[in-house]
Amino acid sequence: MTNTTPLIALAQCDLFPLLHTLFGQVLMPPAVHREVVSEGDGRAGAAETQSAVADGWLVMQELQESAAEDARGLQQAFLLGDGESEVLALARQQPTDVILLDEARAVRCAREMGLPVLRTVGLLLQAKAQGHLESVQPALDQLRLAGFRLSESVYQAALRHASESP
Repeated sequence: MTNTTPLIALAQCDLFPLLHTLFGQVLMPPAVHREVVSEGDGRAGAAETQSAVADGWLVMQELQESAAEDARGLQQAFLLGDGESEVLALARQQPTDVILLDEARAVRCAREMGLPVLRTVGLLLQAKAQGHLESVQPALDQLRLAGFRLSESVYQAALRHASESP
Protein backbone atom coordinates (compact mmCIF):
# COMPACT_ATOMS: atom_id res chain seq x y z
CA MET A 1 0.00 0.00 0.00
CA THR A 2 1.47 3.35 -0.93
CA ASN A 3 1.14 7.05 -0.35
CA THR A 4 1.99 9.77 -2.87
CA THR A 5 5.61 10.62 -2.03
CA PRO A 6 7.14 7.18 -2.70
CA LEU A 7 5.50 7.06 -6.15
CA ILE A 8 6.87 10.47 -7.08
CA ALA A 9 10.30 9.82 -5.53
CA LEU A 10 10.80 6.50 -7.33
CA ALA A 11 9.71 8.06 -10.61
CA GLN A 12 12.20 10.91 -10.09
CA CYS A 13 15.10 8.47 -9.89
CA ASP A 14 13.77 6.16 -12.65
CA LEU A 15 13.14 3.32 -10.20
CA PHE A 16 9.34 3.16 -10.30
CA PRO A 17 9.34 -0.51 -11.42
CA LEU A 18 10.94 -1.47 -8.08
CA LEU A 19 7.47 -1.21 -6.54
CA HIS A 20 6.24 -4.08 -8.68
CA THR A 21 9.47 -6.03 -8.33
CA LEU A 22 9.46 -5.84 -4.53
CA PHE A 23 5.77 -6.02 -3.73
CA GLY A 24 3.88 -7.42 -6.73
CA GLN A 25 0.49 -5.76 -6.48
CA VAL A 26 0.42 -2.39 -4.71
CA LEU A 27 -2.73 -0.68 -3.46
CA MET A 28 -3.36 3.05 -3.23
CA PRO A 29 -6.39 5.00 -2.07
CA PRO A 30 -8.22 7.40 -4.42
CA ALA A 31 -6.59 10.51 -2.90
CA VAL A 32 -3.12 9.20 -3.76
CA HIS A 33 -4.17 8.54 -7.35
CA ARG A 34 -5.67 12.05 -7.56
CA GLU A 35 -2.56 13.70 -6.05
CA VAL A 36 -0.14 11.90 -8.37
CA VAL A 37 -2.12 11.70 -11.60
CA SER A 38 -4.67 14.53 -11.68
CA GLU A 39 -2.97 17.18 -9.58
CA GLY A 40 0.48 16.04 -10.69
CA ASP A 41 -0.29 15.84 -14.40
CA GLY A 42 2.92 16.30 -16.37
CA ARG A 43 5.15 15.81 -13.32
CA ALA A 44 7.18 12.87 -12.08
CA GLY A 45 5.06 9.88 -11.18
CA ALA A 46 1.91 10.75 -13.13
CA ALA A 47 2.64 8.79 -16.31
CA GLU A 48 4.29 5.95 -14.37
CA THR A 49 1.27 5.64 -12.09
CA GLN A 50 -1.17 5.65 -15.01
CA SER A 51 0.87 2.98 -16.79
CA ALA A 52 1.11 0.80 -13.66
CA VAL A 53 -2.66 1.09 -13.10
CA ALA A 54 -3.26 0.11 -16.74
CA ASP A 55 -0.90 -2.86 -16.29
CA GLY A 56 -2.90 -3.92 -13.24
CA TRP A 57 -0.20 -4.07 -10.58
CA LEU A 58 -0.93 -0.65 -9.05
CA VAL A 59 -4.53 -0.75 -7.92
CA MET A 60 -6.71 2.10 -6.73
CA GLN A 61 -8.69 0.75 -3.78
CA GLU A 62 -11.84 2.59 -2.76
CA LEU A 63 -12.42 3.17 0.93
CA GLN A 64 -15.52 1.74 2.59
CA GLU A 65 -17.71 4.41 4.20
CA SER A 66 -16.35 3.62 7.68
CA ALA A 67 -12.78 3.97 6.40
CA ALA A 68 -13.65 7.24 4.66
CA GLU A 69 -14.95 8.55 8.00
CA ASP A 70 -11.78 7.26 9.66
CA ALA A 71 -9.69 9.14 7.08
CA ARG A 72 -11.53 12.39 7.77
CA GLY A 73 -11.00 11.92 11.50
CA LEU A 74 -7.29 11.18 11.06
CA GLN A 75 -6.90 14.20 8.80
CA GLN A 76 -8.41 16.52 11.38
CA ALA A 77 -6.84 14.98 14.47
CA PHE A 78 -3.30 14.73 13.11
CA LEU A 79 -3.30 17.45 10.43
CA LEU A 80 -2.59 14.94 7.67
CA GLY A 81 -3.04 15.42 3.95
CA ASP A 82 -5.71 13.61 1.95
CA GLY A 83 -3.39 10.88 0.68
CA GLU A 84 -1.81 10.26 4.07
CA SER A 85 -5.11 10.03 5.93
CA GLU A 86 -6.65 7.78 3.27
CA VAL A 87 -3.69 5.39 3.10
CA LEU A 88 -3.74 5.01 6.90
CA ALA A 89 -7.49 4.45 6.93
CA LEU A 90 -7.18 1.98 4.05
CA ALA A 91 -4.52 0.07 5.98
CA ARG A 92 -6.90 -0.20 8.91
CA GLN A 93 -9.73 -1.25 6.58
CA GLN A 94 -7.62 -3.82 4.75
CA PRO A 95 -4.53 -5.04 6.63
CA THR A 96 -1.30 -4.83 4.69
CA ASP A 97 2.28 -6.05 5.02
CA VAL A 98 3.64 -2.52 4.66
CA ILE A 99 2.64 1.07 4.03
CA LEU A 100 5.02 3.09 1.86
CA LEU A 101 5.01 6.46 3.55
CA ASP A 102 7.55 9.28 4.01
CA GLU A 103 5.99 12.29 5.73
CA ALA A 104 7.16 12.38 9.36
CA ARG A 105 3.79 13.23 10.92
CA ALA A 106 2.04 10.43 9.02
CA VAL A 107 4.83 7.95 9.82
CA ARG A 108 4.50 8.76 13.54
CA CYS A 109 0.75 8.36 13.34
CA ALA A 110 1.05 5.00 11.54
CA ARG A 111 3.53 3.69 14.09
CA GLU A 112 1.31 4.82 16.97
CA MET A 113 -1.51 2.82 15.35
CA GLY A 114 0.79 -0.21 15.05
CA LEU A 115 0.85 -0.12 11.25
CA PRO A 116 3.97 -1.32 9.37
CA VAL A 117 5.79 1.53 7.62
CA LEU A 118 8.58 1.57 5.06
CA ARG A 119 10.02 4.85 3.86
CA THR A 120 11.44 5.38 0.38
CA VAL A 121 15.03 5.14 1.62
CA GLY A 122 14.19 1.86 3.33
CA LEU A 123 12.64 0.60 0.11
CA LEU A 124 15.88 1.39 -1.74
CA LEU A 125 17.89 -0.45 0.92
CA GLN A 126 15.55 -3.44 0.65
CA ALA A 127 15.94 -3.43 -3.13
CA LYS A 128 19.72 -3.50 -2.80
CA ALA A 129 19.62 -6.24 -0.17
CA GLN A 130 17.48 -8.37 -2.50
CA GLY A 131 19.84 -7.77 -5.44
CA HIS A 132 17.55 -5.46 -7.43
CA LEU A 133 19.88 -2.43 -7.08
CA GLU A 134 23.63 -2.47 -7.38
CA SER A 135 24.00 0.71 -5.32
CA VAL A 136 21.68 3.04 -3.41
CA GLN A 137 23.92 6.10 -3.62
CA PRO A 138 22.97 7.14 -7.19
CA ALA A 139 19.26 6.93 -6.28
CA LEU A 140 19.78 8.88 -3.05
CA ASP A 141 21.74 11.53 -4.96
CA GLN A 142 18.99 11.81 -7.59
CA LEU A 143 16.36 12.15 -4.86
CA ARG A 144 18.31 14.96 -3.23
CA LEU A 145 18.73 16.76 -6.55
CA ALA A 146 14.98 16.48 -7.14
CA GLY A 147 14.28 18.14 -3.78
CA PHE A 148 13.41 15.05 -1.73
CA ARG A 149 13.95 15.87 1.94
CA LEU A 150 16.86 13.71 3.00
CA SER A 151 19.02 14.87 5.87
CA GLU A 152 22.75 14.33 5.77
CA SER A 153 22.53 11.97 8.76
CA VAL A 154 19.89 9.79 7.06
CA TYR A 155 21.87 9.87 3.81
CA GLN A 156 25.06 8.74 5.58
CA ALA A 157 23.20 6.12 7.63
CA ALA A 158 21.67 4.68 4.45
CA LEU A 159 25.09 4.49 2.80
CA ARG A 160 26.54 2.75 5.88
CA HIS A 161 23.61 0.32 5.99
CA ALA A 162 24.16 -0.47 2.31
CA SER A 163 27.94 -0.86 2.92
CA GLU A 164 28.58 2.04 0.57
CA SER A 165 30.09 4.55 2.97
CA PRO A 166 33.63 5.73 2.28
